[in-house]
Amino acid sequence: MADASDFKLPDSIVSRILKRSMPESGNVSKLARTAISHAAAIFVLYTTTQACQVSSKHRRKLVTGDDVLQAMKDMDFSEFVPDLEDTLEQYRQSQAAKIRSKEVKADEDSVPIEHEFEDHDEDDDEMPVDTEGDSEAVLDTEEGIEPSI
Repeated sequence: MADASDFKLPDSIVSRILKRSMPESGNVSKLARTAISHAAAIFVLYTTTQACQVSSKHRRKLVTGDDVLQAMKDMDFSEFVPDLEDTLEQYRQSQAAKIRSKEVKADEDSVPIEHEFEDHDEDDDEMPVDTEGDSEAVLDTEEGIEPSI
């Protein structure tokens, strides 16, 4: 299992969250930012551990969003669960929309096999011939084949 000292949140993300949650006139010292980042990392690690326990109780190896919600309840953070449920539902809807749009795009891009070769003429099987004489001629030499100049 990961140790809390090994786990560090990106400073830019922590700074952005702090900036959004503070009034415009408020500032956070570098030491306070580091402490908040460390506390957030420990919280994420603890929540993940609790969610893993929930999933293992259900004999699953995959941790789901519902496991995280249950872990939040188990950790006595029930007041956050309604907002997290809303966020999880929005995420699921956005993922479903992405899948639907990919399916629609795949349907539009695919060409039915019976139409793929409809306009095919037997003359199309022939290789193009350079009738202009613009292409480089090829000569056999002792070393191999080289283009002529």
